[in-house]
Amino acid sequence: MQKLIVEKDGKVELPVTLRRRWGLDSGTTLLVSETHEGILLRPSDPSLTKVYTEPTFHSNLFLI
Repeated sequence: MQKLIVEKDGKVELPVTLRRRWGLDSGTTLLVSETHEGILLRPSDPSLTKVYTEPTFHSNLFLI
C-alpha cells in the first residue's frame, strides 16, 4: 500500500506503476465512489477505440 498526498487544489498523483498497469493515460475518465472502507477509483467503461483485439484471423469484435 502506498500513501498519496492531496494537494491544495484537491489533486492526487497516482504512482506510475498503477497508471501503466491500468492503462490510465492523461484524460482518462475515472469513476469515484465511497465505500465503507474509503474511496474507490476505477476506470470507466472503455470506448470502442480502446478495446483490445487479438491479432488473429477472426475479429474478436462482432457487430450485430
